[in-house]
Amino acid sequence: MNYMFDCSIVIPVKNGEKYIIEALTSCINQQTKYKYEILVCNDNSTDKSISIIKSFILSKKNNFIKLYNVPSTGLVSALNFGVNKASSNIILRLDQDDLMLKDRIKLQVDYLNLHPNTVLVGSQIKIFGERIVKEKTKYLYPNDYEKIIRKLPFSNCFAHPSVAFKKDAFIKAGGYRSGTDGCEDYDLWLRMIKIGKAVNLNKILTAYRTHSEQHSYNNKTIILKKKIATQYHILTSNKYSLNNTNKITNFLELSKTFLLISILLHIFKLILVILISKLNFIGKYLK
Repeated sequence: MNYMFDCSIVIPVKNGEKYIIEALTSCINQQTKYKYEILVCNDNSTDKSISIIKSFILSKKNNFIKLYNVPSTGLVSALNFGVNKASSNIILRLDQDDLMLKDRIKLQVDYLNLHPNTVLVGSQIKIFGERIVKEKTKYLYPNDYEKIIRKLPFSNCFAHPSVAFKKDAFIKAGGYRSGTDGCEDYDLWLRMIKIGKAVNLNKILTAYRTHSEQHSYNNKTIILKKKIATQYHILTSNKYSLNNTNKITNFLELSKTFLLISILLHIFKLILVILISKLNFIGKYLK
């Protein structure tokens, strides 16, 4: 299939007036030979996001930034809409509050073009913002495919706004699944890993902003429940074929056992989180 662009950057926006200009500026400042488009998908914003984005597009005279109003609400709908609208087979994800480092497009598109069996490539990230993470190793993502297969049943091995993936593999996997908002990325990776290889580059290519308005920061219990539901869905689904070597297939079969163990561990964690929350509430009430 012939595509108009070498890659597409998909950015969902919901009330992103605070940071969206920084995110877009990091996109247009990429140092790359590749021709790319930027798809901004508005998820029913009620702040000044849209007028800010329109003014930015006019000021830069950039015809490759496209602003869409997503017909249905929700992050999953916005993401699926953006990917489906993309005029390329390589999709780069970015969130409205994060930044792309200048060589991200070059390195990730180079890698996917040079490795036809790879469908997903992430990177290391730099943490900045309100809640600085002191433990540097906390966000050190595994780069090797076999390590990722072993670890993925237990935890997300990719920073969502740092990834690039192939649209045809995304469609084959079924895209972002409805009802998974909050762990929509993890749910997708567990399905894409059965279609082709997935790696992380050993280089920081995305700056990840932390702040108190983030969905993952304010909805930890809900996200934990959705993660358990996602793991159970993958464990019980036989829909996706395996196009890998026998060695890798064996790892994937073993990962079913890992998934079951992980589900039990996450249920235990959820019970602890709920108990601690109730104890904290009782403690505050007694004061």
